[in-house]
Amino acid sequence: MTTPARGPALFAAGAYRAIELFGGDVPELQRFFDLNPEYFLAVGGQRATPTQAQQEILGALPAGWPYTRKWSIGFVDEAGSLIGMADVVSDLLATGVWHVGLFIVAGALHGSGVAQALYRQLEQWACDQGARWLRLGVVEGNTRAERFWNDARMPTSESVAAWKSARWCARCG
Repeated sequence: MTTPARGPALFAAGAYRAIELFGGDVPELQRFFDLNPEYFLAVGGQRATPTQAQQEILGALPAGWPYTRKWSIGFVDEAGSLIGMADVVSDLLATGVWHVGLFIVAGALHGSGVAQALYRQLEQWACDQGARWLRLGVVEGNTRAERFWNDARMPTSESVAAWKSARWCARCG
């Protein structure tokens, strides 16, 4: 499975493909962030910084945090255009615990079901790669994200904080 002018797809969700993003993809991801400011406005009150894409793709995790691999995943349409992205870290702090750090789909696709389809396939891919648990951070007050993750059946862990969630990957066995 290869997308036009892109490397092999990690997984597919209907007409969309998930590809790994690398340093050369920073300008395209930055354009995506600039064209889709909703997340950044909701959580920080301002648009993405000029170096946001570089930080997402090339940024390191905090020193001392054990993990196996960090992926910056781009979601592309049939033409190879970026329509979303996710940051995923495998074996974060514990083997089998994967973390979805950022998950954004183009504002024009909100409410279309595309984000749910992409997330379902992302979850299946992670499970197929060895994930036993998926964790994510949801910024408290980001009501669109809170609704999305609630609809995706990511239960909020009230014992930790309203913005942290965890989900067992039941399909992982």
